[in-house]
Amino acid sequence: KCKFVTGITINTAIIPLSRPKILVCFGLYTPPALGCPGAATLISCSWRSSCKIKGMHIAQITCYQFRLPFQDPIWFAGRRVSERHGLLLAVAGEDGRVGWGEASPLPGYSRESLTDAMAVARLHATQLCASTVDAAQQQLTPNTVGLPSVYFAYERALHAVAPENAQRRRTLPLCALLSGDADAVCAQALQARHAGYATVKLKVGVRPLAEDIVLVGELRRRLGAACRMRFDANQAWTLEEALRFCDAVGDANVEYLEEPLADPAQLPELHARTGLPCAVDECLQALSACLFMGDHNTPRPDVAALRAVIDAAQVLVWKPTVCMPPDCMGLSGNAPVVLSAAYESGVGTAGILQYAAGREEDAPAPGIDTYSRLTHDVLPVRLPVETSVADMEAIAHALQAPDAARLNEAWHVS
Repeated sequence: KCKFVTGITINTAIIPLSRPKILVCFGLYTPPALGCPGAATLISCSWRSSCKIKGMHIAQITCYQFRLPFQDPIWFAGRRVSERHGLLLAVAGEDGRVGWGEASPLPGYSRESLTDAMAVARLHATQLCASTVDAAQQQLTPNTVGLPSVYFAYERALHAVAPENAQRRRTLPLCALLSGDADAVCAQALQARHAGYATVKLKVGVRPLAEDIVLVGELRRRLGAACRMRFDANQAWTLEEALRFCDAVGDANVEYLEEPLADPAQLPELHARTGLPCAVDECLQALSACLFMGDHNTPRPDVAALRAVIDAAQVLVWKPTVCMPPDCMGLSGNAPVVLSAAYESGVGTAGILQYAAGREEDAPAPGIDTYSRLTHDVLPVRLPVETSVADMEAIAHALQAPDAARLNEAWHVS
């Protein structure tokens, strides 16, 4: 049983290692999530460096389609959807190790379709097979891939084949998503409080403004002062409506207000007049599309405006399925990043949690509650994320090979 280590203790002496290594017992690889080796086991272990794994060649890449039903139909950009359709990419190294990644464009939000993602993923598969893992990671960049969902899938799959660094965080506090009518939201808020959630998120802007204000007041009474609240308006309000909301709810327990304005250019003014932290999500997605999915030879006058809004934001909300990494966009600000899910299966949801676990200890809680809206999963055992804190070791245990009965092979390249 092995895991990443950064030093070996022998007779109380610590030998530092310049890079994390993977411990291989008796010449056989054991997944890192299975725990630390005992002292007696160390005598029979040999080293396999991460550099050697990066030099390993990719043997084959397979794409699978899946369909998972939602517990209740969900509206995506005016479309009623009852199933989540997506792709899984399985990247196999020459040593037999397989890394999984998910490419599941979100209908109505992703710029690419599922058909686009399948075709682009296959194009890159033909170029990657027989190359080394290191060469593949260098070749697959946001600029060369173009589609966020495909980049997310390949990046996570290659990372699983040749992991580089141990995660910084062993546990992650999670954010609960409150949805439905007012009665349902209040009931979910009480459940979240009893479950120990320190952060909740509420969709606003879908009800009349006065009802949103009353509902927020009721949530405050039910959640108490210890729970922080995020409000997401999905660009539903005018500046005047957003000011009314902010004046009514105040800043007590508000972590941030996400995309409140139909005109995002007014976000800096809203923050200046209210003092409430403002987060960007759709703006980040729009910049990602301009930078990585368009014709780079065509002038895009909206890029400068988008950058100005994003750089002035206090929080960046990043959905890897629909947006390239903020670190790749040349942003000048240093706002914290909140990882957020977009109804991915357990494979994609685990990838998002892995991203979050690699960030600083005080990084904001990720929002992956959309996973709970799926009736089934591609994984044989669902991810253990029903509580307020995710245990990353337990997540790694659950992230095993998907259930073949729930997958249909789309293509295979070797």
